[in-house]
Amino acid sequence: MRITHPYCIDISLCLNLSGKDRQRSSLKTLARIFLDKEIQGENGHCSVDDAIITMQLLKYKLSHGVRFGNVSLGWSFDDWARENGLTTSGARIDKSKNLCSEARIAEGPQRKRRCLDVNENKNWCLQKSVVRTCDKCGRPLSVACIVPYCACKKNIVKYCVMCCLNSLPPQTSSEEPTLIWSDAFQACAGGSEPISQFLQLNKSKSAFYAIPDGIKDNANNEHEMYVNTNAYNSLDELVKRVSEEIISHNVVMVDIDAERLKMTIDGRSIIAVDNALREMISYASWNSLIIVVFSSPQESLCYINVKTQNHRTVLTDAG
Repeated sequence: MRITHPYCIDISLCLNLSGKDRQRSSLKTLARIFLDKEIQGENGHCSVDDAIITMQLLKYKLSHGVRFGNVSLGWSFDDWARENGLTTSGARIDKSKNLCSEARIAEGPQRKRRCLDVNENKNWCLQKSVVRTCDKCGRPLSVACIVPYCACKKNIVKYCVMCCLNSLPPQTSSEEPTLIWSDAFQACAGGSEPISQFLQLNKSKSAFYAIPDGIKDNANNEHEMYVNTNAYNSLDELVKRVSEEIISHNVVMVDIDAERLKMTIDGRSIIAVDNALREMISYASWNSLIIVVFSSPQESLCYINVKTQNHRTVLTDAG
């Protein structure tokens, strides 16, 4: 079908108003509460419009911090609603009710009308309800939208996702750091808490960091233990040191510089890095949350998973 998504976002999980993973708010409700926008009316809804609203909600959440909008992380919807002129049910207090909306509710549910069935400005609908194609490769961009006067008919994209992905990313300096580890130790203005505060909530919790020197005042204390990765010239030595500590701590951070460390396994460096990750993860307890970030000047990827009892063998270079 030649369909691709460079990323997948579950906005109803990021903005969790119920505190339960299986009880989620609809996109229409989230747009009304956080953006004060009405979408998905009686004429149906457009996937392009839904995608735009989703991105706006994600940007709004990121601008306020990771904990914002998620009740399960300690965020209070009731407090936020009172500060922003909403009731605890999400209705706006200072906004007069739309008489037109009340009349439509009184009339009862209506059937979704396709654009070709609209009598008013029918010619305009016929002209706009066409399948657009990519200016580069000619692939169809989408199906004809059924929503009358939808914004997607005016905001037309020129290139498909495949052509956008194949375009060259902007080149950056190789000396520029690709992953800012110091951000993990800072408090976000939106209300996020640094790792040190998380550890101090429970005296029994501790963290182990294998990171380059100079990121923070690497002073070991009762909650945190630091190891300078610049002191290791071999990936095997670093993996052995980290593996000894993983089971003893609640939070473990490891930085691996694939270019600086010597790879002891012949072949591609990705094989050595992959085996190093498998080795360290094997020492973690069951149900541990594993987050792996591959960062480079051109592209960065993040993998998140939970360690289960499904055993996997160490990779070997088939070449």
